[in-house]
Amino acid sequence: MPSKLDLLDRIRKLLHPILLKAMPGRRDFQIEMLNFMPKIEGNKLIAINHS
Repeated sequence: MPSKLDLLDRIRKLLHPILLKAMPGRRDFQIEMLNFMPKIEGNKLIAINHS
């Protein structure tokens, strides 16, 4: 008998491609890349905000 986590993973794998195609239509703003590869020496903190 599959565990609950196995079942949730299977559901996620089925829904993920559908959601990826649906999300750009729900975005009402342009995405602007400010910096592709930061050139910073030493420690780094990168913050990403999901649309």
